[in-house]
Amino acid sequence: MVLGALRGVAGGVLDVLGTAYGLTWLAAFAIGVVMMLSIWTRGFGGRVRTPVWYALFLVMFSLMIALRFGYWCARR
Repeated sequence: MVLGALRGVAGGVLDVLGTAYGLTWLAAFAIGVVMMLSIWTRGFGGRVRTPVWYALFLVMFSLMIALRFGYWCARR
């Protein structure tokens, strides 16, 4: 989570937050923060139910794939 956020900031995502790339990065970042807070407050699956946890992970993972392959060429 932290490395992905640092990679995005180092790659210049803060300059393009209004674009599809920036909004996708923000969505993936927000889901990651929710998942990390769930771990820190109650442990794995404690606050967020396990099926919801896996669904959030699947959405975040799909957003990360979209960031890498879907928007990379359009961003450059």
